Amino acid sequence: MKNKFCMFRKDLLNFKLNIVNNINFKKKIKLDIMEFPYQINLFGLNINFNRYPLNKEIKKIKKKIKIINNINNKKIDIILGNGSEEIISLLILSCNKYIGCLTPTFSIYEKYSFIHNKRLFKFKNMHIKNNIDIFFICNPNNPTGTTIKQKKLEKNIKTNKNCLFVIDETYFNFSKQKSYLEFLKYNNVVLLRSLSKIGLAGLRFGYLIGHKKIIKILENIKSPFNINKFTLFIINKIIFSIFNKNIKFIIKEREKIYNFLKNKSILFFKSNCNFILIKNSNINSLYLFLKTKNIFIKKLYNKYLRISIGKKKENIKILNFINIYENNKKNQRNQNFY
Repeated sequence: MKNKFCMFRKDLLNFKLNIVNNINFKKKIKLDIMEFPYQINLFGLNINFNRYPLNKEIKKIKKKIKIINNINNKKIDIILGNGSEEIISLLILSCNKYIGCLTPTFSIYEKYSFIHNKRLFKFKNMHIKNNIDIFFICNPNNPTGTTIKQKKLEKNIKTNKNCLFVIDETYFNFSKQKSYLEFLKYNNVVLLRSLSKIGLAGLRFGYLIGHKKIIKILENIKSPFNINKFTLFIINKIIFSIFNKNIKFIIKEREKIYNFLKNKSILFFKSNCNFILIKNSNINSLYLFLKTKNIFIKKLYNKYLRISIGKKKENIKILNFINIYENNKKNQRNQNFY
């Protein structure tokens, strides 16, 4: 039987070459890692920007994340990332060779597979090949906004024990489907989270929850001090804050846009995210039309348009212009008919 962490490169299983910063400079002479000795006061913030982040600051955030997610299992640990992209990069870098993902999905999986010289296999369904080392599942999915069924996913996890399943839950706050935290009982499952979609994209903060052996491998190869002091300060202050009010507003606005699209007979995917993917036979002309009105949306695969849910005024504005576009198109058809 293979080692339960055989999806990782053998040379990394016991690799350790990382800078540890455990010394608290208070009441101590700290001259070990070439830091600037004078504190710089920026905007009155009580942050020692002249010092690298301490390990205890990282541990404090990890502890709070465990409390929020009701994690009591001592075998489960967390790694913090400079956005979830850094963690995705580390996962792909550390695996043997073969990456898998569903298609269409988040393009970053393909990007880092290419950068790290790994081979990527794209699947239209959950029939996974035996030789896949890491399989990424964006749930809810970007760009479709759809979710995957629990039974189907669990069956694959049990069947493919030598494959690490990375469940990317970046958008789970906008979905009725619950988080897959319970799947952490399997050693070959990790959960990826980000705060980017709930109001903190500018901070660049993400984290991965998984077996402590997996987290240790990633901790040992990540860049030292990858989370800056300002981000740690902010996250520590607001990690227990509730963003439900704004999230509920996004979901409510999403429903309004659904109803508008239905009335206009515009094809769309019912989304569990903070965006809606629409299909239109004239996507280029609609895209360019909205661009002339200083409204920027995402064009995908020359078939689809992805519209993020904005503020109420922004949503009203884009719907008004889509309505004008559709009416102009209808009038043009009528003129051509006569």
